[in-house]
Amino acid sequence: MSEDWGAADVPPRPPRKKPTPSVSPLSDIGESSTIQQELVPSGLLSPRGSEKGDCINAPDGCRVSMIQVPIKGPKTKRDYIVEEIVTTEKAYVQSLRTLIGLWLLPLQNLADEDDQILSREDIKDIFSNIQLLLGVNEQLLDEMVKRIDSWKHSDATAHRHFADILDRYAPMFKLYTEYCSNYTLAQETFFREMNGNERFQDFLRSTWDMMDNKMEFPAFMIMPIQRVPRYILLMRDLLEKTSFDHPDYPLIQRAIRKLEEVASHANAAIKQGENVEKILKIQSQIIGANDLLQPARVFVMEGELMKIMSTGVRPCWYILFNDIMIYGYKRIADKIQKKGEFFLGTTWIRDLFDTDQLSNLFQIVAEKKTYTVYAKTPEEKEKWISTLGKVIDDLIESRPDGQELIKRRAKVKIKKVHAIFKPVTISPEQYVPELLSSDSTQPDTNHEGDGSLSEPTPLTPKASERTPMIPKDGKEEKGCCDDCTIL
Repeated sequence: MSEDWGAADVPPRPPRKKPTPSVSPLSDIGESSTIQQELVPSGLLSPRGSEKGDCINAPDGCRVSMIQVPIKGPKTKRDYIVEEIVTTEKAYVQSLRTLIGLWLLPLQNLADEDDQILSREDIKDIFSNIQLLLGVNEQLLDEMVKRIDSWKHSDATAHRHFADILDRYAPMFKLYTEYCSNYTLAQETFFREMNGNERFQDFLRSTWDMMDNKMEFPAFMIMPIQRVPRYILLMRDLLEKTSFDHPDYPLIQRAIRKLEEVASHANAAIKQGENVEKILKIQSQIIGANDLLQPARVFVMEGELMKIMSTGVRPCWYILFNDIMIYGYKRIADKIQKKGEFFLGTTWIRDLFDTDQLSNLFQIVAEKKTYTVYAKTPEEKEKWISTLGKVIDDLIESRPDGQELIKRRAKVKIKKVHAIFKPVTISPEQYVPELLSSDSTQPDTNHEGDGSLSEPTPLTPKASERTPMIPKDGKEEKGCCDDCTIL
């Protein structure tokens, strides 16, 4: 099970106000509750195909330990695990019915009214395709219950089949991918409305009063996120208690593989959803940034670097994606004034020695401009250099025109900045790590005065390769051209 499928923090419930007029629990539908009488369809709160009293009502839907699905007759260790699978499935289905009956349907029924609590768009953002999930899991539960019910007519416990059910249903669980990809948006929408919508707060408070053991709405929201990993764990337990020669053994193995594939897709969907939300949030914070959200774009990291300019040094905020980098200056209210952006496919990274004036220096050599920056700490510098290098290398390798992009890499262009740097131009072909070492006073190169390269012709370095280019003693190296040294 991927550790990405984790439990979410459950926020404290809204503070209680003065008690509202008596609202009867959902088990009293049809008597005194306006919401229950008009908004909750009859029969929703009893699982389809179950006997009366076999499952608990919505207000008690969180008491999953109260639901039991016993297997009749003599039991093996396998049977106890099967019992647990079916029992947890029944509790899960009832929780989905609670989520829909207690919250979704009442909100939907008011969505087109003047006194709506949430818009239909917000309702869709919060609940996603939860009703489709309920339909699948109701059918799954029906088959599980019928299967173990059929066992009471036979004492042949050694040949009881069960894994074929989950093996057949596992592909249907791909519906969970949509729910998982929407989960980040669902949380953000819920908490936004809970904090800023008084009618929604009152609605949540009234539903809270209906429930006996006070299970929060977010705890119901995360149940579909946790369900597929729970299947995997339970099926692994079932496999462990199943003998190799049991006819169910290969079916359990196959079901686990299918479930793990679904979990992998769901994890990817969660990450993709989180990435989309992050990019949209960044776009809202940057003044002058439009259309940041692109199909294949992924946010990587962001942070502050000190940028050396012709007018001095200024803190600058850099935001790294998998294809571009954006930079700008922080303004009030967490806003960033965009200064520029550049494509990473034609960019390379150049490390620099510390000088007497500055430390943790490096350069981002873009196609049209060279950015000379320094980090606060050596660790921060190393993180930026290694991450930038990997992102650039991955981008080059993923594109069919990667080698052409390398050829377009620009030369380093440095202006004189308060006597720290003198004007210099360095091409990426001249930046060869193995030809310049930090402990040598003279590079092992033989450049001509015009800056041409001697044999052997160096290869263009990978973006993550780097060599210090400023001597530690601050003195200009002798015997080499200006193209090889700064200061």
